[in-house]
Amino acid sequence: MPDKGLDKLLKRYGIVTISCWTVIICLLATLAIHYQHENTLKGAENEARDYFILNLFYRAWGAKMGGVYVPVDKVTPNCLHVCLFQKDGYHQQAVLHIPHFYLLS
Repeated sequence: MPDKGLDKLLKRYGIVTISCWTVIICLLATLAIHYQHENTLKGAENEARDYFILNLFYRAWGAKMGGVYVPVDKVTPNCLHVCLFQKDGYHQQAVLHIPHFYLLS
């Protein structure tokens, strides 16, 4: 017959050990999820920054080439807020108006 004192001692410390083990596992899981979330945000930030830089290079290239003209349709409607005159210091020039194409910026 097992000793009742030993059985009581194992129950008490067994529950404490299992509780400590559970807390440790929960803490490690929480830390892993936290670090994974941080890495995901850093990756998304890097991807957004790369896309922004690519967009800047694309726009600079388009401006260097004189702009990109696209046909006016439902997807790319003509901009109604385009200025009809450009000022470069002292002179004022009329902007070239092409009715079927739109300068994409």
